[in-house]
Amino acid sequence: MISMSSIGSASGTSKYMTEQASVEYYTDQQSPSKWEGQGAETQGLAGREVTEKDLTDQLEGKVSVYNKESEQFEEKQLGRKNADGEIQHRAGWDMTFAAPKSVSVESEVFANKDVREAHENAVSKAMQYLEDKAAQTRSHGEFEKTGNLTYAKFEHATTREGDPQTHTHVIIANVTFDKDGKAMSLSNEKLMEYRTAADAVYKNELANNLEKIGYQTEWTKDGKNTSFEIKGYDKEGLDTFSKRSEQIKESLAERGLDKDTASHGARQAANLATREDKNHSESAADHRDKWQSEASSAGVRQAERGTPQKSNETYAEQMQNAREAVTSAVNHLSEREAAFNEKDLWKAAAQNAQGGTSTDKITEAIREQEKSGELVHREDGKYTTREAIEAEKTMSDTLAKGAGAHESVMSNKEFDKALAKFEERNGFALTDEQRGAARMILTGDDKYQGVQGLAGTGKTTMLEFVKEAAESKGWEVKGFSNGGAQADKMQQDSGIKSTTTARHLIDSDKLQKDVNLAQRAIDTQEKNKGMLGKTPDFKQGGFNFEVQLFETN
Repeated sequence: MISMSSIGSASGTSKYMTEQASVEYYTDQQSPSKWEGQGAETQGLAGREVTEKDLTDQLEGKVSVYNKESEQFEEKQLGRKNADGEIQHRAGWDMTFAAPKSVSVESEVFANKDVREAHENAVSKAMQYLEDKAAQTRSHGEFEKTGNLTYAKFEHATTREGDPQTHTHVIIANVTFDKDGKAMSLSNEKLMEYRTAADAVYKNELANNLEKIGYQTEWTKDGKNTSFEIKGYDKEGLDTFSKRSEQIKESLAERGLDKDTASHGARQAANLATREDKNHSESAADHRDKWQSEASSAGVRQAERGTPQKSNETYAEQMQNAREAVTSAVNHLSEREAAFNEKDLWKAAAQNAQGGTSTDKITEAIREQEKSGELVHREDGKYTTREAIEAEKTMSDTLAKGAGAHESVMSNKEFDKALAKFEERNGFALTDEQRGAARMILTGDDKYQGVQGLAGTGKTTMLEFVKEAAESKGWEVKGFSNGGAQADKMQQDSGIKSTTTARHLIDSDKLQKDVNLAQRAIDTQEKNKGMLGKTPDFKQGGFNFEVQLFETN
């Protein structure tokens, strides 16, 4: 899981992080801190151990810019001066990657260094994803994608309660470089927006890494949260090493919240409220005897491993898994919206993959769909599908074919009277756009009327009036939408009884079959008994008025 918080004190954070890093996790391991990111590469920091001075400088906005003429790095101070002449500069952000508890037990309790490496590699891959998708600056009031971050990674092995917890603090400095190589402050909006997608990328990459070295994973989904544990561990055994988790759970419960369904903000608040300073060694080696004793008492044993996979032997299979994960994600998202965000596609694809493929192969699968035209990257940055584009064209053609092919629900005079009554009773007036759309629907003689509007522009309020006016003239108003949530929202806000498009078509087909069956029964009765007189015309029925809601993106 990834948590993210702002850094308050540059010097305090630098001192704490570098002091923790001075204790090695394993006697044969190098110091567990390192600079990474394209921004660190630009500044000549990449791959170096993180020192207190370097980290403090970066967090205070004292960055290195390479001068091509002198072929030397020069310091530049980011930030703005206040009225007192002091530099004001936001330090940066702490993005913490915490592995599932079973991974922590394998890594720290049983000292499996390749498990720790699987975690660290997954962290790096998730950070590369964020760097590519979410690194941006603001220039002249406009956001500019930069594609580079400067961040320091610190490997930690314990919780504040002394339990094993494989986690990595990624300290992201508030600096990025524009296309001209100019150092700029980093705009963090995209980092927060893409955090959940990066979390899905991290978990999938970690699971994929673990399966390559012989582990099996078991996935679960609670609400919007998808995660996994290594197969062979049960919850009761893992709870032995989950004292921090219980503290946070109890804190949330005191506020009437459940840990599995609470928002990220609520969990973060509970984490901070129950957090105490560490007063023990961060070295896993210093705790291992105690942890192994606790594991033995609780009956917790190492997971069994199978034969490690070789990447060249599983390429075709992993590409197929990637294609299936992306296709499933596209189908799921396009059922609800004509267009969807890139982060949502990545989050859904990574969750669908469940360790069966890598981030690189998901990227390949998305590019394949783009190249084939099945997936279309729009100018506004969103994705849509070939099917959605064709459906939009079909809808446009259908609207044109229905011109003048129906009767008006009411006259303009009746419309004005109904509108005045509606506005007086509700105490507000519809906007000109809402009035125009409602008038087109109710007084026009087209078989189909298309109304386009962004979310929040008052479509359902307009439809509330349309429903009332149409029903006053004896019409029945029905609603349906591609997504169940949209249908529920339309029914709640407009009062129009609504269902999904699929349900509507099924019900309509069933009704038509019932009508045909009844008509055949009457025809047979007339033929056999020689009935005279006019029979009911089931096909004509009564007035019917249908509304379909499409959210425009």
